[in-house]
Amino acid sequence: SRSFTSAGFGDAIDAVARGLDIAPQHAAVLLRSYGLPGPQQTTPQARIATTIFGLIRETLRRLRDEIERSLGYFRRRTDFCQPSELLLIGVGGRLPNIGTWLFDELRVPCRPWPISAEFCAAAALSAIPFDGDL
Repeated sequence: SRSFTSAGFGDAIDAVARGLDIAPQHAAVLLRSYGLPGPQQTTPQARIATTIFGLIRETLRRLRDEIERSLGYFRRRTDFCQPSELLLIGVGGRLPNIGTWLFDELRVPCRPWPISAEFCAAAALSAIPFDGDL
């Protein structure tokens, strides 16, 4: 697994916040609510998603390029096993229509990793430093 620090959800939030001159927390809500343009959106939703896409296009290109580099590295190293899909982890992996956009760009199916709320809570708790005895 790889983490893309130059093409993450934080970069998308920053781009939307700057582009629309809004607070980052409002940009995050817009991203999570509308995401990228998709076939299931109504006309007003599609307009907002298209605006968002225009603002985060460069971040998305960096993400695509990083994934292409990783896939290329993997393909050069293995002859017998190629990825059949990409699992997207993190908040950005749940961006509406990101899987469809990445598939169109990479021709590899992409979907969010199905992670439970309980697992997220356990992972968050495990990251808290503990000093002392119980």
